[in-house]
Amino acid sequence: MKRESDILDMLPFGVLRLQGERITYANRMLRSLFDGGLTTLSELADRYPELEDLRRRDGAEQAPAWITINASVFCVASVRRDTAVEHYFLPSWFVSATDEGLKALQDNFDDFVEIFENCFDGIYVADGAGRTLWMNAGFERCYGLSARNFLGRDASKLEREGYLDPLITWKIITTKKRQTALQTTKSGRKVLATGIPLMAPDGTVRRVIINSRDTTELIEMQGKLTAAEQEIRNYESELREIRENAAQDGELFWASEDMQETVRLAMRVARTDAAVLISGPSGVGKRKLADLIFRYSKRSRKRLLRFGFGGLPEAAVMEELFGKEAAEAGRDEGLLARAVGGTMILERVDLMPPRVQERLSSWLRTGKSRPGREGRDLRLIATSRGDLSAMVNAGRFREDLYYRLAVAEICIPPLQDRVADIAGLAQHFLEAFNMLHGAEKYFDRAAINRLARWTWPGNVRELRTMVERMVVTGEEARVSAAMVEAAFAGATNPVIPQGGMSGRVPAEEVRDRVRAFEADLLHDQVARAGSIQKAADATGISVSTIKRKLAWRKDSEAAGTKLSE
Repeated sequence: MKRESDILDMLPFGVLRLQGERITYANRMLRSLFDGGLTTLSELADRYPELEDLRRRDGAEQAPAWITINASVFCVASVRRDTAVEHYFLPSWFVSATDEGLKALQDNFDDFVEIFENCFDGIYVADGAGRTLWMNAGFERCYGLSARNFLGRDASKLEREGYLDPLITWKIITTKKRQTALQTTKSGRKVLATGIPLMAPDGTVRRVIINSRDTTELIEMQGKLTAAEQEIRNYESELREIRENAAQDGELFWASEDMQETVRLAMRVARTDAAVLISGPSGVGKRKLADLIFRYSKRSRKRLLRFGFGGLPEAAVMEELFGKEAAEAGRDEGLLARAVGGTMILERVDLMPPRVQERLSSWLRTGKSRPGREGRDLRLIATSRGDLSAMVNAGRFREDLYYRLAVAEICIPPLQDRVADIAGLAQHFLEAFNMLHGAEKYFDRAAINRLARWTWPGNVRELRTMVERMVVTGEEARVSAAMVEAAFAGATNPVIPQGGMSGRVPAEEVRDRVRAFEADLLHDQVARAGSIQKAADATGISVSTIKRKLAWRKDSEAAGTKLSE
């Protein structure tokens, strides 16, 4: 025969027997609900404050009480048995099964509990005495704790055990106002907690409701955003400084004091009819400066012709400049004759063959005179990579022609000698290519610093090409120092060879670059000297060595290898 306790354990509702303050019996359902281990009503009420009402229930004729424990609702009826009082905890579903109204209420409550438990944010409920009544799974997840260890306990336990800091429950109770705080959890995460008081009719706080949201990732993103915004502000500040210190005229852009002085000299010379010689290494902007002089000259509305030396046989050069003699008409038909009255730009005069030098000097000297001056009515602007005065001293350029071309001489320094221009030019080209290619690229500070440290053997032309390469090949909007390094290496992405060294140029490529540089120098030397033998005499390099290096150059060009200019 089964014992009474075995029968009570089988019931679908809870049975709690109290002998005064002492718990003398709890069936299986309540032992599971209360997680066992409780021996007195005080201990039980300390964990579940709603059960404090059991002290007033002596088993006399009293209406059942509705009590919520761990999100479950019970109808509690009490009966006295001798000196003990038995309390029967009937689940709401058990009661509502016989009452349609209660069933509908139970369904609504079940929906509320399901919503409460599945809310992603943490939700915490305490009573007016600061005791924890309820917390959902989101709250447990936010703070890394288990509800069973805190239900019925004072909320301050959460702070004492380091699960959150600061505590706002008691602050809400004492101020009776909404409170918000950014809390730090035991694991170091950041949680934004906002709590409100629910007021009783007598003006006391009956419940505290706190909503908690883990903002760790949001704060990390905010930190990254703040850093990015600061970087953009720094970039915009530097960009404003560049623009304030920079100037532009047509396609000519400058920011350094050296180039500012160079442009000022060019502007002064432009207002005269004096011949101008512009010298400087390849790619520094000689053509752009020549165009500026023409635009600001008195002849800007008259004819402008341009001719470049190098690449044509001497006979073809003579014919282009001076034309074929028209025996019957007694006049010539070359570019120089057509340019009379206007401006003629002669590029790379350092490559002008000796016979052409002689003919040009004679042509300029013997032409019809302008009022008050001898020579042709023609404005000459010449450009040169080499030092013409040194070539005159070496006997490779006619002295009289030099003085006719260099009435005013302007030397443009290489880009590596005017570092202040690099950032301004890079930004100028970036904006131009952004517009051309529909991009929105921008340099970070490290990229600008890396550009400023480069030697720029190709000068402004190399910088312009480099910037366009980064605009059209880069995947990200931000142009970083790594992307600059990759552009220097001719790649779209940084390549880290085996061994961990980045930015290393393969040995074969280094040898090819050296060969190309030597071949270019020798090619220019031969063109200036007029023959390989004369170039060998001037440089001290054997004829066979010059021929071998020029042959390598010819083979490379035939194979499609791009040589530096």
